[in-house]
Amino acid sequence: MTIFDASTRSFKHDAGTANNPFVHFVTNYSADYHHDFVGRNRFRWNWFRPLEDTGMMSKQHTEILPVRKLVIATRNRGKLREFRRLFEGLPYEVLSLGDVGIESDVEETGSTFEENAILKARAYAGMSGELTLADDSGLEVDALDGGPGVKSARYSGQGDEANNDLLLKNLRGVEGESRSARYRVVLALVDPDASGGPPVTPVTEEGVCEGVIAPAPAGDNGFGYDPLFFVSPPGSFGGRTMAQLSAEEKDSISHRGVAARAMASVLREMAGGGV
Repeated sequence: MTIFDASTRSFKHDAGTANNPFVHFVTNYSADYHHDFVGRNRFRWNWFRPLEDTGMMSKQHTEILPVRKLVIATRNRGKLREFRRLFEGLPYEVLSLGDVGIESDVEETGSTFEENAILKARAYAGMSGELTLADDSGLEVDALDGGPGVKSARYSGQGDEANNDLLLKNLRGVEGESRSARYRVVLALVDPDASGGPPVTPVTEEGVCEGVIAPAPAGDNGFGYDPLFFVSPPGSFGGRTMAQLSAEEKDSISHRGVAARAMASVLREMAGGGV
């Protein structure tokens, strides 16, 4: 069961702490954004603390936390929606590059996902002057020696549908478990130096989701190679592709979900131990 520890203002997954007076269940909190009296964005965290040795809740407690901008280094609306879902409840205003007026592109010259993620996070943090999260992700297919890998988004040079078509073409004659693959992502978080110097050392997190490439695309959700990606083990989620899963199902097992949950812990600490 998901619970909330009011002493640390952090979520926990623990069924054994129901009697702890500093813990309450998720149904007893709310969070929203508001503007304070001088027009600044703030994150309002409302919670109730159980009264010790009773099943009753105390009066509502409200904490006002400063809201900080978090720039996601993407113009992909599907990816932005995923990050907003995954970071929901944190005191950050999650924005895209377009939201902060950045039109420049950063060339991905790295040979690994980590190199590209760090390269983009540093560059866009420098341009925006805001806390910036960049990712580099892709599909690694065993029968293609790990390809398309870091070139996943540029595989065909013509977008998602063409990328999927090219992948199926290159896997002709490859059957069953020989079509094994995985999604991999590296997230890099960079906080610009307030003194105007170079961005500080990035924080990175990695996520992996194992799967198998389907013989034909199916599903309208998600983006990228999701219509061709069956999650392992075979038969998981009723044999549906990633593009056939609900947003909640996908977030629970996706490579980006795994990495984002780890990064969320970092963001909570940066917010001063908040939510």
